[in-house]
Amino acid sequence: MAVSVFAGIDLAAKRDFTAVVLVNVLDTGFSVTAAHRLAHGPWKNQMAGIARLTAGCEGAAIDGTGVGALVVEQLRGRLTVPLVSVVFTPARKTELIESLIETLYNERLTVVPEAPGRDQLREELQRFSMSPTRRGAVYSGKKHGTDDLVIALALAVYAARLRPEAWRFAYGSLR
Repeated sequence: MAVSVFAGIDLAAKRDFTAVVLVNVLDTGFSVTAAHRLAHGPWKNQMAGIARLTAGCEGAAIDGTGVGALVVEQLRGRLTVPLVSVVFTPARKTELIESLIETLYNERLTVVPEAPGRDQLREELQRFSMSPTRRGAVYSGKKHGTDDLVIALALAVYAARLRPEAWRFAYGSLR
């Protein structure tokens, strides 16, 4: 039986990492198979790393906010995977994080023991918190380090939950 693999990609800001998280879709939920932080460097190198890590995925969701919009357009020409751009508004980010929290709360997410980046992802998840506000939420992961892998994980789960019809509408078909 073929396994469906989806990716979440959080693009780097000046002090952050570009993060790529891969999840397998299981009958019982999702399984993280890799959580990568890409080395700082030129976007050309970052895009090559993203292309290598997402090869073979069914689809990927990427942070399309700010400079991400330009990077997404360049990546679309380089990747072999359907790519959906997610622009982070306060409401959209809250929706993504709440969906991830629900997945964790219902024990529908596992991390395979041999997953690269497993320990870094665990540390980020342990430090991460969200407090609701009138306009969305305040996230505390950044105050204590980085939240790049958490955001990439939320994007991967989002990509995996998109109905196949949505991917076909946007991209013609999944492989």
